[in-house]
Amino acid sequence: MLTSYLLFFFFCRAFGSNNLSGSLPPQLGSLTNLDQIYIDSAGVGGDIPQTFANLVNMVTMWASDNAFTGKIPDFIGSWSKLTS
Repeated sequence: MLTSYLLFFFFCRAFGSNNLSGSLPPQLGSLTNLDQIYIDSAGVGGDIPQTFANLVNMVTMWASDNAFTGKIPDFIGSWSKLTS
């Protein structure tokens, strides 16, 4: 299943508006050139993986309407390319 996520992500960088379950795979944090991620209304939850600190090229992250828990990780503040 994880391999399917990564392959889909490689081509589309999006899996929003789906009926997924579970948490985001920490392995996505190894995609260090990833600059956009669209996971809005994807059905994912839990904490945002600490490995996402590696996503320093992130420009756009849409992650609304999910079941994330905890606080927004501090490392998101170091994503200097992130736009509003």
